[in-house]
Amino acid sequence: KHSKFSLVSVILVFLAILLGIPCITKTYDADEARQQEKEEGNVGDGDENTDGDSDYAVDRTIALCLGCASTFLFTIATLCSFYAGMRHKSKSKGKEHCCLSGFLIAGWIIFCITFIVDLIVLVLAFD
Repeated sequence: KHSKFSLVSVILVFLAILLGIPCITKTYDADEARQQEKEEGNVGDGDENTDGDSDYAVDRTIALCLGCASTFLFTIATLCSFYAGMRHKSKSKGKEHCCLSGFLIAGWIIFCITFIVDLIVLVLAFD
């Protein structure tokens, strides 16, 4: 029998991936808008907003919001996977199960994906 928390973890991972992919594409769109602005030489005085600058700001804001939401969902999924593994371990009463290895591997995979998305969000935040 599967734990509710392991199923919630899987659902949250898929939702986070669905938000993470547009985050990455919007990051590339923002970078392309900035590069196009540099190529055209539309560098403003600092007071005026050009169209390229507003496109960059909008794409960057959307990417940052999607990245934060994706990071939050990945974090909750990691905690759910950890909790499901701990519950399974406490119910096993000392017996070894192959499911514990599955929960451990799932937790590490989710953690690695979360780390990559966090790096993307940090690059956007400090750019």
